Amino acid sequence: QLCRILYIVQRESLKHSKRAFDDQFEAWALGAVIVNVYYYFCGNGAMPIISTYDVKPPKNQSFIDKIVEKTREMEPLALNKLAYPRRCAWELTFDKGRGNRKIIPDDLILKYG
Repeated sequence: QLCRILYIVQRESLKHSKRAFDDQFEAWALGAVIVNVYYYFCGNGAMPIISTYDVKPPKNQSFIDKIVEKTREMEPLALNKLAYPRRCAWELTFDKGRGNRKIIPDDLILKYG
């Protein structure tokens, strides 16, 4: 769920001509992933995240907070539909396995969601 929320944050930020963060998303089989974030938090599994990730707060923190508040309690299927609409950038990049771990370009995220 964390990677899906981050994907939504980045997508919405790109709509305002800004990147929420510098990290790139990769197209993995189950969705868009920021590799270092995934490996840092993957040990939590389905448990709530209580550890922190040390980053400099972005200038658009309140914008990000609004998206996180809206999405963090969503049911997984609803969050998945919101993050990955039909023929979204992740799906177009992944391309049924041939694009596994390929970078999802910002222009595709902006155009296709």
